[in-house]
This record gives sequence, C-alpha cells and structure tokens, in this order.
Amino acid sequence: MTEKDHILGFFCDTGFIIGLCIETDNHHQECAKLTAKYPIEKHDYFTCLIVCDEVNHWIHRLTGKLIEEEGDKGTKIIERKLKRYFNNFLLKIEVFDVDDVETEATETLKEVYNQIILDLQNLIGYMTPNQINDIKIIATALIWGAYTNCYVHKCFLTVDKGHIFDKRDKIYRIGCRCLKTKNPPLRIKYVGCSSGDGNLAS
Repeated sequence: MTEKDHILGFFCDTGFIIGLCIETDNHHQECAKLTAKYPIEKHDYFTCLIVCDEVNHWIHRLTGKLIEEEGDKGTKIIERKLKRYFNNFLLKIEVFDVDDVETEATETLKEVYNQIILDLQNLIGYMTPNQINDIKIIATALIWGAYTNCYVHKCFLTVDKGHIFDKRDKIYRIGCRCLKTKNPPLRIKYVGCSSGDGNLAS
C-alpha cells in the first residue's frame, strides 16, 4: 500500500460485518456502500477477538437454521455465501488485541482499558451479554485508535444507533479522559440503514 492509502483506518463491530456480508440484512446496503467507497484493497480494516467470536457464533446459528429449513440446499446456500462474502472481507481484516500493544508500561495500559470498561458500563449498561461485549469492543477500539499511529483518520464502524452512535459524544469524553488526550482517538460512524451515502462526514 502507498502512503496515501493509509489515510484511513477502520475498526469494525459485529453488526457492521454481518450487515456487510449478508445481502438480506437490513443494514447491508449502507455497509456495502461504505466498503465500495473505501475498498479493503486500499484501506485497512480491523476488528477484535470478541467480534470474531460473535461472528462465528452467528455463522453457526445461521447455518443450523438454514439446514433445519432447507436441508442440504440450506447448507449449500450458506457455504456459497460464506465463501463469497466472508472469505472476501472478513478473512482480510486484521485482528487487534490490546494485549499485543507494545508500550513501556503494559500494566498501565491494561488499567486504562479496565477503566474505560468501567466508565462504559455506567453509560451503556452491563446487564446482558450483548452489552458486556459491546463495552469490551468499544474499549478495544478506543485503545486501537490511541495506539495505531499510521492513519490520519480512524473510524469505528457500527450499525448500533441507539446504544453506540447516539452516545458517541459521551464515549469520546470517556476515551479522552481515560487515555489523557484532548481529542478522541477515533470517530464513531453509523453505517446502518438510512445513514447516508457512505460518506464519513455523515
């Protein structure tokens, strides 16, 4: 990749990946529009282990449902879709892990990560597995944004409007406070249905 290609870096949540990869998903059109505008061949996309686990769980559940509904035909449908979509996008995404960040004070970084999680619990809640995972995903994305320095713009891509995008200003404040920065380490971009034209400014 050229230096110009590294202007943008993206961090994907689970809903964005599912929305992109499955044509029948409500958010597919907007997710596909964004990746058409910012193709993976020219821009770097990241995610985290929790998102990989959630996507794999979703694939397993969808495969079981299709097999139950359509038997062998359902198996062939899901295999075809997985090869076409997931192999072309999901397998090209780099997995970011907070534990892999090399700093002079790794223990301090883990403390910051845990503090972000605690602050996000008060904002988002932690009563359901989805909320707990969302908090960890957002915390990981904030650390990624703070410690990945080769991009001029870094975006967290989500289809969750109510729990994440609408709370972005408070999430930014939590990130700035915990990471001791004046500016948020990334921007949160909603790419769900009716979100616009795939422009990062919307």
